[in-house]
Amino acid sequence: MIEHYLSVLPPDEIPLGISRRFTVPLLDDQGEALPRPLVGEFDRVVQTQDGRIGITDWKTAQARWSAERIAKDDQATAYLLAAPYVLGRKPDFFRYDLLLKTREPAVERYYVERSEREFRRFVRKVRVVDRAIQAGVFLPNDLSFACPTCPFAGACGRWEGSVEFDPSKG
Repeated sequence: MIEHYLSVLPPDEIPLGISRRFTVPLLDDQGEALPRPLVGEFDRVVQTQDGRIGITDWKTAQARWSAERIAKDDQATAYLLAAPYVLGRKPDFFRYDLLLKTREPAVERYYVERSEREFRRFVRKVRVVDRAIQAGVFLPNDLSFACPTCPFAGACGRWEGSVEFDPSKG
């Protein structure tokens, strides 16, 4: 699969960075920073031969993504919000490179854009979730692949009423 992905990389892209971590403020409508910053990591930052700078996020999946999933995915929104801080400018593009785990490996490329309205909506969602966490409202995500190693396992345990709750045992 990796060999296939490497064989179909756009030949006009030069990597500028791989695994670029970031911590940036999230600003509300009044320009005030939320209590906690946005933390993440770009998989790949590239420059095309014509000088465009973009961010690529790598994903694997069993099937192609729907247009709705791409349109509503919060990760793309978060990365596009963080990009000007990290890159020092707005990126020319953000793209998911989806490596399909099919009999014959395939790569789907999804270019994603977001509007100012979508950025504001994302920041509002983060603010509401943060307020809920501060108020002690916690709902476990039972389908998360990260459950066994989640740093919030203690919160799950408190929610369950058992401090000894072991997420790997359900």
